[in-house]
Amino acid sequence: MQSWFESFHPGWLAVLVIGIGVIVFIARLVGRQREDAWKRAARHLKLKYHIAPEGPVVSGQLDERKVDLRIATDSSDSGGGVVVARVKVDVPGVPNGMSAEAAPGVIGDLTNVADGHVLTGDNEFDRGVHLLGADENSLRAYWTPPRRRAFLTLVQAQNDDRLALASGALVAERRGILKEHRAIEDWLRQLVATANELASSLN
Repeated sequence: MQSWFESFHPGWLAVLVIGIGVIVFIARLVGRQREDAWKRAARHLKLKYHIAPEGPVVSGQLDERKVDLRIATDSSDSGGGVVVARVKVDVPGVPNGMSAEAAPGVIGDLTNVADGHVLTGDNEFDRGVHLLGADENSLRAYWTPPRRRAFLTLVQAQNDDRLALASGALVAERRGILKEHRAIEDWLRQLVATANELASSLN
């Protein structure tokens, strides 16, 4: 009786090597496309670009807001070859300890009964945003009608896999390789525009 090694056909090894080579080639091609797109977006928006160990990084000031785009290696979606891009845009004046995260649809319905969920009295906002924080009065004072509209508009667009306002920053994540520089530019501009509304909407 032949062992598995003795019965192994040499042609199979060649197929295996070719298959691995193709996978590596595609991975490198996709990585290069992503790097080129991020570099072009950075140049068009007059931001800085560099390569970090985890991949490309775009950072700097856009419309007076500090922005940072990079691969989110700590995301729960980052395993299994899925690339998750994360953008952070600074937003001054956010209450300490507050967390507001998009929770549209059925998830939003469930947040209404979740422990610690702070209600603002705006049913549409309360259904779409999971709001947490120790000082409920300061949270309600912060979420003026213009701020609620600005953030909820971004939530309802459902372009992001994760969207949150916490620790003085608007944070958004998207799965995929983001290889179109125009899509990256539009994403950053949209987030910065919302950050500006959150920073200036006092009434």
